[in-house]
Amino acid sequence: MFGHVDSLIEAANSDPDAVAQLDRRLRELAAAVDEAEDSVEWPVLLEKAEESRRDTEKVVEEYGETADRNQLRSLKEELQRAIDTGDPDLVRRYVEELDGLYFTVLNRQPGFHVGRFNWLVGGVQSMRDPGQAEQIVAQGRRAINNNDVEALKAANRQLLSLLPRDIQEEAKHANVGGTITRG
Repeated sequence: MFGHVDSLIEAANSDPDAVAQLDRRLRELAAAVDEAEDSVEWPVLLEKAEESRRDTEKVVEEYGETADRNQLRSLKEELQRAIDTGDPDLVRRYVEELDGLYFTVLNRQPGFHVGRFNWLVGGVQSMRDPGQAEQIVAQGRRAINNNDVEALKAANRQLLSLLPRDIQEEAKHANVGGTITRG
């Protein structure tokens, strides 16, 4: 296929039909590359899907409400259909939805926010403004002592914003410091 594309590139300068053929061949080549990438990624994607399913089941079983259980049942069915059809984009979509449900349920648990706060406190010295971070830590401790979950969430958001960007992204997609460990 590469050889044919090379010859079409050379011919495209003088042959208008070669341009159309080149366009078709390039699209075929792009599709073949996508298919190869998907086949290499597929086992990793299936592993991630299983991990998300398992972790979400665990959290929903322990902390979920009826609506969460119903949503989980539906997402598991849709995920299985996506796996059966071999559609990596659809599998990714349902993994994201499972992860969203996971964090929605966790977000309702005060212990999750306390665990996240404790994790963030451990990183105060690496924050952009350690002095400001110390003030926010004091606010967070007061929130914990007063059982004020909303104030604790606000302190966590503020502390998170002071972390270096790469750690912020990692923290958004992981159950850092939570009372329930992922994986």
